[in-house]
Amino acid sequence: MPNFADTNHLNPSDRRLYTVAEFRERFAAHQRAVLMRLAVCFAGMLGIYTVFGVMCQYRGPQYEWTPLRVLLAVCLIVLFLSQFLLVGGLIACLEHIRRRYRVKCEHCGKYLDVSDFNFAITIHCCPYCKNALFHEWNTPAMTVGVETADLVHGEFTLAEISEAQRNRTRAFGICLAQSAVAATIVFGITAGALWVWYDLLSTRFGDLAPHAANLIRLVTAFVVLGIGLFWSLFRTPGAFPKCGGCGSMIEGTRDTHTTGNCRTCGKRVIRDAPVLRIEESDTGEELLDRAEFNARINRYEMLSACSCAGVIGIGGLVWARLVFWWLDIQLHGQTRIIEIVAFMSGFGVLLLICSWIGQRLPKPRCPNCQQSLEGRRGLTQATGNCCQCGRRVLKRTESDDVN
Repeated sequence: MPNFADTNHLNPSDRRLYTVAEFRERFAAHQRAVLMRLAVCFAGMLGIYTVFGVMCQYRGPQYEWTPLRVLLAVCLIVLFLSQFLLVGGLIACLEHIRRRYRVKCEHCGKYLDVSDFNFAITIHCCPYCKNALFHEWNTPAMTVGVETADLVHGEFTLAEISEAQRNRTRAFGICLAQSAVAATIVFGITAGALWVWYDLLSTRFGDLAPHAANLIRLVTAFVVLGIGLFWSLFRTPGAFPKCGGCGSMIEGTRDTHTTGNCRTCGKRVIRDAPVLRIEESDTGEELLDRAEFNARINRYEMLSACSCAGVIGIGGLVWARLVFWWLDIQLHGQTRIIEIVAFMSGFGVLLLICSWIGQRLPKPRCPNCQQSLEGRRGLTQATGNCCQCGRRVLKRTESDDVN
């Protein structure tokens, strides 16, 4: 594995440019390191809980303070506390890995984490200062700070989008507060009504009347709170900006602020955002139409959801039935360690099957690097570029012609 740590401490006067291949190699190395640490942590936690469960299950209660009992208690306490040490070590390792594999922009001096790599590749420059970052695109890929009133046609400004975002957040908070107040009022009214007609409740439920009253009060309050929460999530102010091309709501995301384009149809929606230079495809591959791209993504997501629901739902029921029959488990009996391991391993295999099916389902791929385009759908729509190699994958829109 190449040593990536030394490349982040270069002379600031040497404006280093990276390659897309180096970014992808860094990303892959980061993923391998993270998965290795997670596997070690998972194995450690599994071992801790296995030993802990065996010691608790096969060592019956003892009523005399013998040296063996004291030693067993100490071992249980150490095992219980060791899981926190293991999780703390994992967090420290992940932070070390994050710092090791990040990249420094020699123009602005800021570091790009692995989570910024796809974004930088897609816009062909540094996400912070918009200066050149790659050998493949060694000139600035975005025009920043230009007068765009006549050059670029957009429907809104960055200030209007930010103000609309604040209005939406404020509206969500007000709706949520109103829902909480309504749930409290309903809880009080229900409690009063149950107190008045408690005799009828006692006749219907007998000794379970107090529990039934508590359940009715909580259920009615939570139903009102749930309806209010659902209403708060989907209610938006009438003046919230929407794209004139597809009608989707324009949110103040990083993709929209940086490119000025809609994340659904790619149309220019922000007038004073930086202008991304559109480069033609350098291959003979036919570019995807945006409507076709969205249709393929929607079809893939529907097939993936249906396959996972079928595998986890039907497969889970079949596996549970087999485990009950194979181990002769009684519904109200004491659960053993082997039964828990059998259940967990079976559902782990079902998750792997879902992942395997998801990899085989048809989905749009970049004609240049053959990587899937469904991971960063909004960013691909806003820029028209692949998030893995940075090449053009979507056809130009009318708003692209102004660049």
